[in-house]
Amino acid sequence: LQARDRDLFTAITDCGAGGLSSAIGEMGEKLGAVVELDRVPLKYAGLRHDEIWISEAQERMVLSVPQDRVAELLKLSADEDVESTVIGQFGTDGKQLILHYRGETVGRLSMAFLHDGVPMPTRRAIVVNEMEAAKPQTPGVGRRERLLNVLASPNVASKHWIIRQYDHEVQGGSVIKPLVGQMQIGPSDAAVVRPKLSSMKGVALGCGLTPQVEDPYRMAIAAIDEAIRNVVCVGASLDRIALLDNFCWPSVDDERTMGTLVRACEACRDAALAFGTPFISGKDSLHNQFTDSETDIVIRIPNTLLISAIGVLDDVRRCVTMDFKNADASILLIAASDPNDLRSLLATHRYVAALIEQGAVAACHDVSDGGLEAAIAEMCIASGLGATITASTVAHDFEERPGQYIVELRPVPEIRRPDEPLVGVTALGHVHSKPQLTIGDANWSLDELTAAWRGTLDW
Repeated sequence: LQARDRDLFTAITDCGAGGLSSAIGEMGEKLGAVVELDRVPLKYAGLRHDEIWISEAQERMVLSVPQDRVAELLKLSADEDVESTVIGQFGTDGKQLILHYRGETVGRLSMAFLHDGVPMPTRRAIVVNEMEAAKPQTPGVGRRERLLNVLASPNVASKHWIIRQYDHEVQGGSVIKPLVGQMQIGPSDAAVVRPKLSSMKGVALGCGLTPQVEDPYRMAIAAIDEAIRNVVCVGASLDRIALLDNFCWPSVDDERTMGTLVRACEACRDAALAFGTPFISGKDSLHNQFTDSETDIVIRIPNTLLISAIGVLDDVRRCVTMDFKNADASILLIAASDPNDLRSLLATHRYVAALIEQGAVAACHDVSDGGLEAAIAEMCIASGLGATITASTVAHDFEERPGQYIVELRPVPEIRRPDEPLVGVTALGHVHSKPQLTIGDANWSLDELTAAWRGTLDW
């Protein structure tokens, strides 16, 4: 960062897959490059020149540095105890990539051939008609047992056993950590950090993952929606949210699998344009399957898209967490009128963000894994406060629909009204100080809710 601020380089990239070959090959596309492979620092001796060229040694960056700034950059590196080495230069006659090793030319390729010489494959995709979403089925189970079962299911249960294995205080900039509430056991929707301790500005980081949605288009929309809701819940402005994608798919050599990937990509395009949330990076892994050599049975992972969202907060002191705060406070469900309509989802996100900006929200939690009742239970568990919910208001108690928020209101004079055709607001009930959750005629103590939620993965 110091080198950037002092304009010591004009381009930079990391050495990922393919090591120097991909980093320099990409950076030198327009100019060509000459590389002295024997100058490259090695972690162990005995590597051949081709191994040096493609080695994927970790934590290496390639910089393009003007000749008159090289000495200053090397001095800065030495001062910070960072190893830096001049290994060649960009710019060759004929825009070639030339590799030298111990005085010999060991590689020479035209950049034009390297980037455009191999014909790109054309793949065929078969798109299957939209798949109907499966409804949660819990036949013969009463409401009390059903909620406890949902909270104890591995996909919903607390992940504290692994969360607590990591340090959440690096450099002291943590504002909201993965676990929140009075006892620090509630599942935060997003993390918030202050990159500069001299400023109250913050960055919110949240994720969305919905592989249980079978239709690939709806699955991608749901993952994007969940990631955005998570950062909105803590106070991020919808006007400054960016996304990253991580596609994990079975082999796209299969035409139907390729069709599902196409539909997921179309959903990413549609959502990014509708929400004004650009994709700034991403990655993919497109061959996640295994064939049993004895039976020829193919085991494929579900189509899986992880979306990460990053949002900006002007003042971290106005952040909101998901744990209930005040007895007697009202609890609202704010939801998109049509969870399949991007306009409705956008209006819902904007409405919740506006309420938080107004200071009208004491607690906010997105409805995701486990549905509405599980989300309310998590807010009670995190806070140690109870809640009373009117059963008639809980129409889709365990359905994991996009575009849903649970909000605890602060006692403000008046809250802004939503765009009613697109956003629905339902009064669910109220918070109280008794350690009990009541939904209709069903009651749970917070102790039994907490035991169910934390017990499954309490390793």
